[in-house]
Amino acid sequence: MDPKIETYPYLWDQLDAGRTLYKNPTNPWQIVLSIFEHLTDGIMILNRFKQIVGINKQMERLLGFTNEELAEKAIFCQLCAGIISEYNGEEEGTCIDCAIFDVNTQYFEMVMKTKSGRKIMVTGSSSLMPATKYTPPCTIITVRDISQQKERARKKIAQRLTLSMMRTLEEERKRVSRDLHDGIGQGIYSLQMGIKMLEQKVDDEQGKADIHALAQITAQLLDEVRAISSQLRPSILDDLGLVPAIRSYIRRYQQTNDIRVHFNFNRNVRVRAELEIALYRVLQECLTNAAKYAQTEDIDVDLKFYPDKVEMKVQDYGIGFDKGTLGQEGSGLGLFGMKERTRMLGGTLKVFTSPGEGTSIEVVLPITQEEG
Repeated sequence: MDPKIETYPYLWDQLDAGRTLYKNPTNPWQIVLSIFEHLTDGIMILNRFKQIVGINKQMERLLGFTNEELAEKAIFCQLCAGIISEYNGEEEGTCIDCAIFDVNTQYFEMVMKTKSGRKIMVTGSSSLMPATKYTPPCTIITVRDISQQKERARKKIAQRLTLSMMRTLEEERKRVSRDLHDGIGQGIYSLQMGIKMLEQKVDDEQGKADIHALAQITAQLLDEVRAISSQLRPSILDDLGLVPAIRSYIRRYQQTNDIRVHFNFNRNVRVRAELEIALYRVLQECLTNAAKYAQTEDIDVDLKFYPDKVEMKVQDYGIGFDKGTLGQEGSGLGLFGMKERTRMLGGTLKVFTSPGEGTSIEVVLPITQEEG
């Protein structure tokens, strides 16, 4: 017996009892197995002692064991890592809860152990077969590997949760941005107007100078509030779309960084809000990184709208970097965020760079049918 199969001493008494009771040189189970030999589902035949007496070819492929390795040498429970059946809902069943040997079970999900030690998720059913002229009573277990479907479902749920979190975050950014602009921003603007009116009423030069300095501080504070509001969520993005928002951002960017940004686009159209936000955030990250690390004087931004996709390329002509360093601790988090954002929307993000060769980041996002 393969050493990877765990030994359950209390079950070997049952196995020996089954071997003694049903010892038959003509192997009656071969008749049953021949019926299931070419099925695409895995078939396992068990006697009333839960002893495996035969498996078909598909079950061999699923588990990695041959029929000869298991037949009359292993107990079903040795290959079971937990069952969820229609009788215990979503809870993982225990051996006490196991009912597949007592009644016909139309559906259950089960984790099975393979010969290599890997665990696979399967869906299955069990049928109790009465004794016939040629065979003792038995249980026939039918299973189908659903590991890939489960993994796809898990990823889909994770994707939906991530998208939901992204939407919530963007909505919160939008709310805070609006509160800054319409609340604090308007309050500072009113204060600024009051200071200017006060300045006109003061006669002495020193008083005018002090009030004028205060007015300049207030104007600077108003500009900072507006800049923070725009960084959080520019209202122009919601009102006018991606192209005007990029233009506005590039104008502010060039005012604070000694970098020329050349923006080209093929047409100005609106797409789904999530796509516009994703592209805008990627551009923000690219230009911020370029200002911090690239040591470039020029950046090209190319935005192309097609019937089925949107493409954006951000190219700088700076020092570049070694892509191998992205895996080091504390590096590449911004790039990871950009990739996750595009992946969640079904798109791709590629980075082309090497030391001394600048950096090019290319994003492709699909436009679904309802987005026009």
